[in-house]
Amino acid sequence: MKERIKGLWVTKLRSGKHRQGKNALKTNKGNFCCLGILTLLYCEESDITWSEATLKNKQTLPHKVAMWAGIKENNGAYHPNDEFSRFNNQEDVLSMDNDRYGRSFDDIANIIEAFWEEL
Repeated sequence: MKERIKGLWVTKLRSGKHRQGKNALKTNKGNFCCLGILTLLYCEESDITWSEATLKNKQTLPHKVAMWAGIKENNGAYHPNDEFSRFNNQEDVLSMDNDRYGRSFDDIANIIEAFWEEL
């Protein structure tokens, strides 16, 4: 992913301004998953609305957001070819870190900082 976007994203994740949600970019209660925070950042940087960015897609990172951020996979995979992960049946994917494994925004920000070049 792009280094500049990485810096903006981890700052926004750690800001404490947004409540963490699961299984949707943005829940009906206004909570965000980690990829929803990236989508929100895209909206702010591009001066467009949430609806324009997501086109009513509620669960996966929109293609245009992924392209803008330089992310290869819309689920935030960061170790897709890692032997250890495949051997241990681990999924190194930001959406899974957020939704299945319950990692905090701060933990996810640490992962992004460590693996941003692989995203």
